[in-house]
Amino acid sequence: MIVSINLSLTQIFKIQIMKKITLLIALISLPLLSAAQTWDFNDGTVQGWTAGAGGTITPNTTTVTFSWITGKKPKLIKPTGGTNVVDADTKKFLAITLKNNTEMSELKLKHLKPDGSNRFVKFDITPNLNNFKTYYFDLTNTNWTGAQDLIELIFSNAGVASTSDAGLEVDTIEFVASAPTTEQHIYEFNTDGDTEGWVKANGTISGPAIGNLTFTPTANKFAKIKQQSHHVDANTFSRMHIRLKNLSTNDDQIRVIMNGDAVNVVDQIITTSDANFKTYDLDLSTSSAWIGNVLVQIGFRDQDNANNPGQSSGTGDFIIDRIEFSNAVLSVNRNELTDFTLYPNPVNGRLHFNSLTEISKVEVYNLAGQRLMQLKNFVNNSFDVSILSNGVYLVNVEDVENRSITKKIIIAK
Repeated sequence: MIVSINLSLTQIFKIQIMKKITLLIALISLPLLSAAQTWDFNDGTVQGWTAGAGGTITPNTTTVTFSWITGKKPKLIKPTGGTNVVDADTKKFLAITLKNNTEMSELKLKHLKPDGSNRFVKFDITPNLNNFKTYYFDLTNTNWTGAQDLIELIFSNAGVASTSDAGLEVDTIEFVASAPTTEQHIYEFNTDGDTEGWVKANGTISGPAIGNLTFTPTANKFAKIKQQSHHVDANTFSRMHIRLKNLSTNDDQIRVIMNGDAVNVVDQIITTSDANFKTYDLDLSTSSAWIGNVLVQIGFRDQDNANNPGQSSGTGDFIIDRIEFSNAVLSVNRNELTDFTLYPNPVNGRLHFNSLTEISKVEVYNLAGQRLMQLKNFVNNSFDVSILSNGVYLVNVEDVENRSITKKIIIAK
């Protein structure tokens, strides 16, 4: 059967116009979806955000106040539809600026996985802070993909509900392609409490203290530390040297992940139940992902975890003394003093040290290279630096075997 359809010129014209309008809408939608989703609250409204679980949201002139009542884990709920949809394939970071003068120490982002189930991503925030702070949280994961619309931000005190009525102030919420970073290729953890940009995933971080960063993995999780503030220029540096003491009885591998690429990784077998620090040398140039500016993640794994292959056994801490990216193949330097620590740092009085060998001389220099102090006699493995003004100094230490090491200290009175 042949069906004849006769359309008037007017009908044909209308069809063509509708096609053009549909194409125009599609073209307009592409840049809107690819642009950063930003809610800056500069218009005196909440810009579609709502509060749940005992929370309320109130607009100010350029911010919003998010308040809650005792016994709740309050949440902020993102507006949905249109330009509020987040393109997770290009927007890998949540950026949020807030003033958190409450007890809340954890922000948990909830979104949908491709299979429709919920995924929760936990991040630390600083409690009891009286000024605004901007956080960049890495959402990179195989489940963070496609168009993400149903998103909630849940606040708690390390997973525990609030113990009092309180509130914090939010300045900006954004989903962006990347976090602003600076280049850094040496991490010595010489300043107490300064992780130098390393954050935890599926574990906890302690310190740094006495020159060491301690990571405690969570059992049966892909436990790792992630760099979120500093990148490495992979075109300049090809190797990673990491000096650590592995107190775990079962975790026997470290894995280096580049820019969240969980496929093109570099693995290194390590010893377990270490009594002393050991240094490992990894050639990162063997990975195709090692190119350009790289944000590094270091995973701590139990290869033989029968039920959860590659996840941590959770049977002990990793104490990290130093991470360095360079081009040098690791070699043993017999003139370098090892197993030496200085503390506290920053310091305002006496500086203490621990060493396996006898220290014969300590010299303190300013950053211009001028020697300010030279010491050969010590009381209880310590010396007084109170005569120094506030600032950064270099401490050169030498032992009786003529081995030496240089450490950076901060004087803060």
